[in-house]
Amino acid sequence: MTISDSTISGNRAGFSGGGIANEGYNEAVMSVINCVITGNHATAGGGGINNGSKGRMTITDCEITGNTTDSYGGGIQSVYAIETVVRNSTISDNSGFGAGGIDNAGGSPTVLVDSVIANNTSTGTPSSLFPGAGGINNSGGSSLEILRCSIQGNRANHHGGGLRNEGSLTIIDSTLAGNSAAREGGAILNWRQGQVLVTNSTLSGNEARDGGGLFNQDAGGRIEFSHCTITGNAADPSNVGSGLGGGIRLNNGTAVLHNTLVAGTLRGGSAPDDISNNNISLEAASSYNLIGDPNSAGGLSHGLNGNIVGNGNGSVVDITKVLETALSNHGGPTLTHVLVAGSPALNAGNPGFSNPDLPYDQRGEGFPRVLEGRLDIGAVEVEATEPPDCLAESASRSMGIPLPLGVLRGFRDEVLSSTKDGRRLRQLYYSHSPELIEVFASHPELAARSLQALLQSLPAIQTSRTNGLVSLDRRLHTEIGALLRECKTHAGPELSAAIDEVAGLLHSRTRHRGPRAVIDLGEPVQTASAAPKRTDFRGLWCLGSNVVALSIFRRRRMRDSVML
Repeated sequence: MTISDSTISGNRAGFSGGGIANEGYNEAVMSVINCVITGNHATAGGGGINNGSKGRMTITDCEITGNTTDSYGGGIQSVYAIETVVRNSTISDNSGFGAGGIDNAGGSPTVLVDSVIANNTSTGTPSSLFPGAGGINNSGGSSLEILRCSIQGNRANHHGGGLRNEGSLTIIDSTLAGNSAAREGGAILNWRQGQVLVTNSTLSGNEARDGGGLFNQDAGGRIEFSHCTITGNAADPSNVGSGLGGGIRLNNGTAVLHNTLVAGTLRGGSAPDDISNNNISLEAASSYNLIGDPNSAGGLSHGLNGNIVGNGNGSVVDITKVLETALSNHGGPTLTHVLVAGSPALNAGNPGFSNPDLPYDQRGEGFPRVLEGRLDIGAVEVEATEPPDCLAESASRSMGIPLPLGVLRGFRDEVLSSTKDGRRLRQLYYSHSPELIEVFASHPELAARSLQALLQSLPAIQTSRTNGLVSLDRRLHTEIGALLRECKTHAGPELSAAIDEVAGLLHSRTRHRGPRAVIDLGEPVQTASAAPKRTDFRGLWCLGSNVVALSIFRRRRMRDSVML
């Protein structure tokens, strides 16, 4: 059965599945596509949707909002199901006595991809039989995989603000931010025999009485963080004197961290408290981590296994010297923190890192996991330096033409990363601009022509951010092609192949209309909303002038001898 392009609202069920119920004695298969499920209620679970016994359900491009239940799963409940897959959907502002957003139980496998779980609430109190979980509850031996998702602003009146887990939980390339719990586990509560694996992800701004970022409760529980950033979380935010573990609280079980940053987390509003360990310490194998506070480092020692603890002299590291404390859009589908210039986490990860299954940082394709030859600690890879001056600034001053570098960098980092071809071009930029720098250093006249072409293209670049089309005078388009060809004559084999790829993308996206060359940067995007379709042009940046002038805003200092 398929339900598509529909709104399901204002329904009530005396048992489960207020808006939709899917189950059967044999396999029951259902697809829900581009739908709005809102304002529904169920007594026994799944206020919006219930995928029950022998159910197989796929939910794509949907908004599931404002649904309620007296039991588990205000938005979605998957219990004893064969499979539940949620893609490109938003589950928000739902509530349940237990599991405000999603309840996954009874051994059900559930996968969440490219979705947002936000502002859901679990109303069950600490004295109730229901165990909380504001955003998602994963229990009863179930498995939950989360990929490229944002879990934010969820609240539990008991524990597990973002997630409560007692099954198998895998989180990759995701951000858990601004979640809260009255008791344990602001972002994640790991309970009983729960197994948690978190990779390339960020926990930021979560809070709870104990374990602002994560609380590991029982002896059978295990957590593993790799390439993660845990910052800005808080335990006991009201300072009543009863909480521990601003970042991580290890009450029991086992835990290991690799290439992970835990810093800038607090207890009681002001005391540094990164990892509080009651009965256990982090496993000795934990390596290449940065822990901000040496007095709450989970048993790790500075300098052992590549770990950085505090500032190396027994004091707490200044978080503003480590990363940008504001959670922001730095490209990719989720919000992240980036390292600042001079951060001790830069190029401080495992020097032997080699994992073909992890080619990118949290932001995904176009953002390599390793830059400048060595891994950074944390979820996001950055370059080590951002010079205060660069070739473009010097050139624009000498030519008397202002150049808005902020616009160009923002276009590169935020817009270029939005489409497949754009991400590929950004990857080429990072991979080959060192050689481009050498080309420009040896041929300053080529750099000057590229800068002129870039300056002439700026109005079209600005326009493309709203309508997805870059319209250039055909003479400028011809000049861009000539610049690419000339740059290629000075390039080695790898850069030459990259230029060919750029030229091919430029050609495939260009249509000639009279005296204009129009480059189509847009991609149509379909969403679930009051208007079923909208066009969201979020750019492919394939202007050859910008590619051959990449060193103009490369975040490395050009050789002093290069002057225009």
